[in-house]
Amino acid sequence: MRAAILVEPGIIEFKEVETPQINANEVLIRIRAASICGTDVHIFEGRWKVFTPRIMGHEGSGEVVDLGEGVTKVDVGDRVVVAPLIHCGSCRMCRVGRYNICERRKFVGIEADGVFAEYIKVDQTNVEPLPYELSFEEGALVEPFSVAVHAVRRGGIPMNGTVAILGAGPIGLCAIRAAKAAGAGEVLSIDPLEDRLLLASELGAEVVINPKRADVRDLVLKHTGGRGADVIIEASGSPEAYKGIADLAGRGGKIIQIGLPLAQVCFDMLPFSRKELELIGCNGHMMDLEGALDLMRKEGGLLSKMITHRLPLRDVVKGMEMVMEGRGIKIMLLP
Repeated sequence: MRAAILVEPGIIEFKEVETPQINANEVLIRIRAASICGTDVHIFEGRWKVFTPRIMGHEGSGEVVDLGEGVTKVDVGDRVVVAPLIHCGSCRMCRVGRYNICERRKFVGIEADGVFAEYIKVDQTNVEPLPYELSFEEGALVEPFSVAVHAVRRGGIPMNGTVAILGAGPIGLCAIRAAKAAGAGEVLSIDPLEDRLLLASELGAEVVINPKRADVRDLVLKHTGGRGADVIIEASGSPEAYKGIADLAGRGGKIIQIGLPLAQVCFDMLPFSRKELELIGCNGHMMDLEGALDLMRKEGGLLSKMITHRLPLRDVVKGMEMVMEGRGIKIMLLP
């Protein structure tokens, strides 16, 4: 099979490798669509360390082509989404159902070979059936949408509450739909790129704010009657976004962290005490894939608006560079 293999930071080789041989309880999947995540870019840049060589990628969908002994969850020919989190099932966190923070967790495309290939093998617990109403490309968006769904569930959004989302990249855009599905009344999307704010509006944000053109705090207070937002979702991962973040939240508000800053973050803790704010950390997703799939099926392809480019898998480096340069939003790779 052909695969995109990270040899070392900054170098990906697209070449022929042996098709994975499945074992008991494993599924062989023919990848039909895979998308580039910001984490993939961090790995490519060397900012996120992995053992190499490694087939990258963790957002993908495809068709089951072979089954190992004992597989009962899916059958040959089934359309599936790859669920990339690999958990041990026996540690303390797994035993209480919080397997997304498994003490021995691994991740497809990081500690195990990923979806930037023609085929991938995973345990049957790492697949989820893809409804026929959704395309393979939409299937490749399920994982990032699940991250947003998990974050919203972790934080909780009051019915008709106001939500301010910092960052309108793929996760921030997914968070708009997740927040609306959870009952948010008004969503404010904040990002310095106008094309992303335009898409944020199309996905349901009632208010869009460009921090390069307006004072974010003033506009958030204006649109909340001076109270501040009920929920802040930090989806940019930018350390700068945390400066003054507490000023955007209303009394008793919540700040949900999805973005992954790769540098130290500093912010004023005094407003957390004065306003009894909650800071809620999020890591990936838990039992959210099924819910995300159901929401996507009901919305009739709305999240597909995020797909701005489609490239053959051999052009994965070009796709990485496009993300690094801020061109496009979701880059889809087609093996």
